[in-house]
Amino acid sequence: MNTLLRRFSDALATLNTWMGYVAALLLVAAALSIVIGIGIRGLTETPTDWQIPLSVLALIAATFLSAGYTQLKRSHVAIEVLEHVLPPRVNHWRFIIGDLLSLVFCAFVAWNAWHLTHYAWIEGHRLEGSFDPKVWPAYALMAFGMTTLSAQLLLQLIDNLRNPKATGIADQEPEIAKWSE
Repeated sequence: MNTLLRRFSDALATLNTWMGYVAALLLVAAALSIVIGIGIRGLTETPTDWQIPLSVLALIAATFLSAGYTQLKRSHVAIEVLEHVLPPRVNHWRFIIGDLLSLVFCAFVAWNAWHLTHYAWIEGHRLEGSFDPKVWPAYALMAFGMTTLSAQLLLQLIDNLRNPKATGIADQEPEIAKWSE
């Protein structure tokens, strides 16, 4: 990769890693809000209808913010048996086609999520209930997460097209040979 593309790739990897940490904290926050809400209801019999929308918003944000990190580590659900059965060249093209299709879908979702964010901002949409939060921040986090995921997919696709060994399949050939014996 050229220097500019490598710098962008490194910056995106750093951003996606930090978003993974933020997503983990949001998961903890969602769990704590539920536990605290249960405790308050159990001890004081006070209704706590705030904790469900708060935990839902935190889980939405965590899901989408961690997407780029998951792709960076290629930790998503995959059919790993195919890597061991198919020849490296076929696996290479399987990764390219999979990344391309994923990129098209994720870019489409990101584009529409940015439009949804704008619409929710302009219209002032809110969740119903006593907590009554605005929904545009959740949509913005969804859009941001899908944008970083799309950028990560694009960089990996470029890297895979320029370097057939980029997917890591070629490095696994000795392991594949052991597995098939």
